[in-house]
Order: sequence, then C-alpha cells, then structure tokens
Amino acid sequence: HDEASADTMWEVLHQDVTSGRAHEWGGRVWVAHGPSGRALAVLDAEGDDGSDLPLGMIGFAPGDAVAERRGLFELVPMSSSAAGAIKTDNLFRLRHVQTGRWVDFADDAVIDRRPSISEMSAVAAAASAKQAPTTLPAQKLLVAGRLVATHASKDDNVFSVQVVPEAHATDCVQCDHWIRSIRAFVGRQAKGHGGSAKDLSRPRSPLKGRAGAECGGDPKALSKVLGELIRFVTVSDNSDPFTREGLPHASRQLILRQRGVLDLVIAAVQAPLNGGSISADDLLGGRTPAAKELNRALSLCMILFRHLLRSHDANKDYAMRFVPQLQTMLGLGIRAAGGLTEVFLENESVLQLVTDAHVGKFLSLIREVGRQARYIEFLIVLCQCNGLAIRVNQWRICQLLLSEASELLPSLSVAPAASKKAAPKVIISGDATYFPFIKGGSMDLVEWLQQEHKGSSNDQKGPVGYFESCLGLFAALVEGRNLRNGPALRERLPYNLLATMLTDERLRSVKTRPDGRAVGLGICARVASIIRALYVDAEPHQLMARVKPVRLWQNVPVAAESGALSSRLTTKLAICWEQFDPLKAFLAKHIAKFHRMDATMIGENRVVLELLRLLLSLMRLGFYFSSELVPLLPNLLKLLD
Repeated sequence: HDEASADTMWEVLHQDVTSGRAHEWGGRVWVAHGPSGRALAVLDAEGDDGSDLPLGMIGFAPGDAVAERRGLFELVPMSSSAAGAIKTDNLFRLRHVQTGRWVDFADDAVIDRRPSISEMSAVAAAASAKQAPTTLPAQKLLVAGRLVATHASKDDNVFSVQVVPEAHATDCVQCDHWIRSIRAFVGRQAKGHGGSAKDLSRPRSPLKGRAGAECGGDPKALSKVLGELIRFVTVSDNSDPFTREGLPHASRQLILRQRGVLDLVIAAVQAPLNGGSISADDLLGGRTPAAKELNRALSLCMILFRHLLRSHDANKDYAMRFVPQLQTMLGLGIRAAGGLTEVFLENESVLQLVTDAHVGKFLSLIREVGRQARYIEFLIVLCQCNGLAIRVNQWRICQLLLSEASELLPSLSVAPAASKKAAPKVIISGDATYFPFIKGGSMDLVEWLQQEHKGSSNDQKGPVGYFESCLGLFAALVEGRNLRNGPALRERLPYNLLATMLTDERLRSVKTRPDGRAVGLGICARVASIIRALYVDAEPHQLMARVKPVRLWQNVPVAAESGALSSRLTTKLAICWEQFDPLKAFLAKHIAKFHRMDATMIGENRVVLELLRLLLSLMRLGFYFSSELVPLLPNLLKLLD
C-alpha cells in the first residue's frame, strides 16, 4: 500500500470510546476507518450456516446494540504467553465477538479493471460532440481483494499495529471539516433541484479534529475554505490563493483525492448552474456583487483542482474522467482551462487521446470568448511530454490553426530601416475582427507593447499575453525537428525577422508588467526558443561525433595532443557555417552582461536561459570553433556559481 494513502488508515478503539486506557489483550474493540468515519463489521452477523460471511463497513455507532453485534472484535495474540498492553511489535488475529469467526483476506474477488485508452477516448469524444456523457467502466485504479469472516484459522490472517506518523494523521483529520463545508455548499445547491443535503453528507471521522463552520450556500465562506485547501496542498510563502504556486505537497494531494475533493470541486462548480441559482452569462459577466463573489469561489475551485493534479500522475489518471465536464466549463471565466491543461500536462497516455474536437473547442473559444493566453497555453501542452514532441498533436494544431484559422494569429514583418544608421522595425498586424486593438491594422511592435502595457492591469489575460503565448506555440510546433510543420513556420517567421526581434534593444527595454515580469524580455526569450527549434536544431544540421571521456587524469595531456578529446563533424552535407555568426556575436555580448544571476531579475534570467540553450545547440551542431568558446568560458562558469 501507499504510506501516504488516507484510505489505509484505521484506528483501534475501545468498545467504550471514552476510555483513555491502553489496549490490552481480550478487550473488545472497534476497528474504525479514519477517513470515512465508518467501522469494520460482519454484514450478516445473525446467520450462521457455517459458510464465510462478508465483511464491510457500517456506520460508527458506539452504544447501539445492532452495531455492536456486527462491529465488535477482539485481538487474539499469536503467542499464548502474551499479556498486558498491546504493543506495535505484537502479532495477532482479529476475531469477531458475535460469531467467533476470524477475519481473513480472500483474494478471489472480481478485479476492478482500469478503463482502456479507447474507452476514455470514447468518453472524451462524446463530450466534444455534446452527446450524453457515459460512465467509465471502473472507479478504482488498483486491484483489491475482500475481507471475510471465516471459521478456519489460517496462518496468513495475521495482523499487527503500525503507528501512523502524527503529521500524516493530523493531515487526514485536518481536511475533514473543509470537506464537510464543501459538501454543505453542494448540498444546499442540490436542494434546489430535488436533491438533499443529507444525501451528500458523510459520517464524521471518529478521529478527533477541529470543527469548522459549514459554508452552506455562501460563496464567500466557500472561498475561504478553498483558500485554506490551496495553502494546504502547496508549499509557498505566498498566501494569496489566486497567485500561489510554490511546490505541490504530494501526500496531501493524494489524501484529498482519496477523500473525494476532486469530485467535490467539480460538483461545486456544477451545482449553482444546474440548480438555476445563476446563469452562465451572469457568471461570466459578474453583473452583480453576488455573481462576482460566486465567480471568485468557482475560480478557486478550478485553481484547487489544478493544484491537486500538479506533478501527481495518479491524480491526473483519476481526473481524466472529468474532461467532459471541464470542457463544458470552458468560457465561463472561472479558469477551467487551467484545470484541463493540467490533466494533459506531461501525461503521455492522455495526450494520445487528443482529437480534432479538443483542438477545435479551444479555437472556438478564441473566436467567441476572446484572444486569451490560457487557451494557447493548452495547445502548447498538447505538443510535448517530458521533453519529447507529440508529433500527431503538432501536426493537428498546425493544420487546424495555422492553415485553417490563421486569422486568429497575429502576423509579424520587418519594415525597412529609414536610414543606414537606423535599426529596422518589427511590425505587428492582424485581422481587424479579432485584433481591433491594433490601430489601423498594423503598428510598430514596440509602440503597440507600450500602449497595451499602459492600458492593462494584467497582460497575461490581455493581448500581450496572447501574443507571447502564440510565440511559445510556434516553438512547440516545430520542437524535435518536425519536418512537416517546419515550412509553414518558416514562411510565417523568416530568420531575419526573428533575428531582428532578438537583437532589438527597444524591444528588450519595454517596461515590466504589474506582476513583475518583463514584457519585452519575455518575448525575446520566446523568440530565442523559436530560432533554436526552427533554424538551428533543424535539418540538415547534424550533431557532432562526441568522444568518450578520459577517466585517468595523467592520460589527459597525451589524449589532448593526439586530438582524441576533440569533437568532430561527420556530416558531408553542404552547410553554411557562417550563417549564425551575427547571432553568435549577440550571444557572447548579451551573456557577458548577466554573468551574475539575481533571482529577482525574472525576465533577464528567462532570456539568459534560452540563450544558453541556443548556445548549446550551436555548439553541438558544429557552429563553434574551440577558439570561439574559450572567451565565453569565464562567463559560463560564473553563471554556474
């Protein structure tokens, strides 16, 4: 089992749960499942025909005669000399008090199987076609047997007590009141369409935890609970749940998923819409204070959903069942795109399920809802997994977006310099229907960025964020030497255009955003990645043959004199080795300015990182002589410090 699992945590309690004494052999006990608040029991304790009786879970009800007949056990030591208090190193068997049967693990149960790729794809395709969603054939990812009560005393039905770390037990109990609050919100909304809050409630855990005020149907109270949960599953100094990122807390992610929080946040988003308390248009527009508060709460639901999936493969597998629901939530202005993106991020098995309908859904959102960066970021996620290109998705997006919907993308061109001393300018243009903010249909890129920066409080949601994400998508579409997409991207982004943007001092000097990220530097970083993927690490350039390292230091001088330590080119293709000389000169000059890394200089660090990747590709592909690299080594070593 997984030690971080909340599902495997049980507590042994005295028949009199108020007793504080230590457990001793011969005493009657409850075996309570901590997360669910239920107790292990023989389901048919009245019958006794000699056959094995099934074990299951009943409501934890100390003092109830029927519950005690079903759920009381005694711990029988394996050693006849055992006496006194029970210790963690003792082995014992569990015997049901009423029937005298032993608890045994039978492995002949029907196995719950995991849904196949084709079955999950069928569900996603049905949702894309707006058909009624079908249910996946399994709800569990792991194979499990079953517990029975048997008269046979087998050698393998032996148990022991394992102490749960206090921090883990505290985490399991701490989230209990949060979960009850979300359930209360969903239940309150369910009352409006025939449901009952009682139907959605769960028994409280027998483990002692702090009680929290239930939020009922109040979105403001729900927002507070969701904020606490976001801080619970992440490690960060930032206390704002809307901007908090940090590191995911893996064990807490697992606990919350097993406690049903992923299902709950989806239900919490659907409940107000299905219950009729608000329409989709009112939720998106935020026309009233109540609508704004509900939009805030549901946005936090989606942010929590995303945090529960970050870097957690098991949770992402589980969340695949919610893809149809997440698709219906797109365009509501509650950050559903972020949650859907996280399901696909670095998830190879899911990325292979992508269809034209998935891509088409986001293209329609770009048309109808607006040019927003998060829609493009989803398309970027579809193009690669763990550093490897997903070819079929690269081809699909290039065809559907660049070939069939190019009007949704901004265009770039280079205007001739006004004089010999003047630098050329980059011009941005776009379809007037989708880019009305570009005055006259075309503008100087730097002037447009400065204009948009002054007029927007959050560039990530506005035209600048969309433009920067488009550049990132262009790089992702040709990553890994995609020969089919290369010609279309080279036609749209010729090398001289990209080189002009990368070396444009005016572009790099555009001021920082309100969130602390530099506008121009972020764009230059994206441009550097396009140059690397589209023009440098591309055909016909070939990697140099690399030599084996010399492990004995005294052999290094002899190996160096013989040339054995030098990489060499094996290609016989006609390659212009001087084509990137101006780019190499810019790399050397720019890296020399930032030989010292400062964590607060986010934009500068992004540019340096992409330039180093570009430098590495140029070096591995044979565009540097050793003599050209020697002057760079001091700065490179300082960057490592």
